[in-house]
Amino acid sequence: MRHRTDADWETLGSLDPYWAVLTDETFRGLTHSDSEKVSAFLGSGQQHVATLWDAVESQFGPFTPDRALDFGCGVGRVTIPLASRCREVVGVDVADSMLAHARELCGRLNVTNARFLKIQDTLAGLDGRFDFVHSYIVFQHIPQRRGLRLLREVVDHLNENGVGAIHVMYYHPGMGVLPIRLMKHTWRMLKRPFSPLPQMQMNAYSLSAVFRVVQDCGIRQIHVLPTDHGGCLGAMLLFRRVARAPYLLDGDASPKTV
Repeated sequence: MRHRTDADWETLGSLDPYWAVLTDETFRGLTHSDSEKVSAFLGSGQQHVATLWDAVESQFGPFTPDRALDFGCGVGRVTIPLASRCREVVGVDVADSMLAHARELCGRLNVTNARFLKIQDTLAGLDGRFDFVHSYIVFQHIPQRRGLRLLREVVDHLNENGVGAIHVMYYHPGMGVLPIRLMKHTWRMLKRPFSPLPQMQMNAYSLSAVFRVVQDCGIRQIHVLPTDHGGCLGAMLLFRRVARAPYLLDGDASPKTV
């Protein structure tokens, strides 16, 4: 399953990369030569980053990161806008085809402070730490067990006083109804040989498992923004790593019963 998922994203990156990153029919079949639609695509990333920055600064104050990590960067929809706010941005992805498009886009736009790295089960090839780590509509395409391992590595790469913005999906329609899940699985299997584009895998995460990973990494300041993509419910976790920050009830403090 894991390796088939990686192969699927390689295929998506080869055949329809923009649509695979942002599943809007506007971007179906989009190529670099369609400058107007490419600008609209990148504009959506710029808007995402601007909205995210407002949220981060409203929670944690002024924010001027030096290095940023974009996990699951695809063709650079968010990596490129981040490059205008940071000295260096590193985008990581499982698909060489996506990374090739990202590098070409950066070349066309003269973005020189973004670099791209292929990853699989670990971030072992990633050097140094970051002031900002980001991932949006990515973990939902990774099975939870594998995703939680990668989430831990992403958070572990965060500098002291660094900020993270990580999105996970925790519910999608029909996920708990076994007959519907079986029907969808059967349909995907029947469709696969006849469609050039593979079906995107969707994975809901246990929020308790996600919070456990984040807190195990030493994070004590967390803010949650709910998301809804066509009935797929999720959460954007905004968090900051603060040295020696205690839990709310650490030490001698204890809950009081009234």
